[in-house]
Amino acid sequence: MASVKQFDRLETSINRLDSQELTFLFWRYRGNLFRVKGDNKTALFCYRKLIRYLTGKGAVENKAIVYNLIGLAYYGLGDYPSAARHIKRAYWFYCKIGNIPGQGNTLGNLGLTYTFWDKSDQAITFFQKAITLLGQAQVKNLIATPMMNWGTALFNLKQYDAALDKWKEALHVNQSLGDIASVAMIHNNIGYLHMEKGELEKSLEQLRLSLKIKLKLNLKGYLSSTYNCFARVHVKMHEKTGSDESYEQAKNYAGLALSIARSLHNKREMLSAKDILKTLKKIR
Repeated sequence: MASVKQFDRLETSINRLDSQELTFLFWRYRGNLFRVKGDNKTALFCYRKLIRYLTGKGAVENKAIVYNLIGLAYYGLGDYPSAARHIKRAYWFYCKIGNIPGQGNTLGNLGLTYTFWDKSDQAITFFQKAITLLGQAQVKNLIATPMMNWGTALFNLKQYDAALDKWKEALHVNQSLGDIASVAMIHNNIGYLHMEKGELEKSLEQLRLSLKIKLKLNLKGYLSSTYNCFARVHVKMHEKTGSDESYEQAKNYAGLALSIARSLHNKREMLSAKDILKTLKKIR
């Protein structure tokens, strides 16, 4: 993916051409660049620039694309009501033009939003519909994501065995597709599950696999969730053994997670890291 400096040079060239189509693509992919880096606040700014170009040929499909992206940026910022509102609007536009893959994709994103909005029961319904639609459209590369997030919803409902089965299924699909970033996320999720079951060594094993991939791919936006998981595991280890080393490890990992989350305006992971640090203060 292009760097921010490359996009700056490209913007100058596009402005000279005065092309609405190129300008639309520029702000879309610039927003995607920031969202992948985890900077959803700047991504949202870029996506909002797109709204003025939602007229003329292909306007309805572009509206669907833009509102879905805006919704995902809000999701990344932890504003789930705004995320759901924009993604629902995107779904409506995809329905209007009969775009089945688009409908399935937005339903999956809606399920993801509801999962972290503490509405996992409703989220599962969205995931089921998304997978059905994507299966009908034979879009295999998009099916793994709602499958993975379905596992997260099951985990939230404390259906751990079902969650693990769904994550393993998604892991197999993502590995076959070569989607290494999603593989990293699934290892992170499985690590968290083992932690909840008190299987701390298994948890650390999965988290190390996740961290290795995220560092290799420079997925800064996703590092805070892994560091928070490491911190929680070490908190449990300290509570179990009284180890000073585990206490310091927990403190260091939570500090790393908080620093990254703050730089990227990730409200969810900021709150998680702060909660861990408060727990550590109570212990000492």
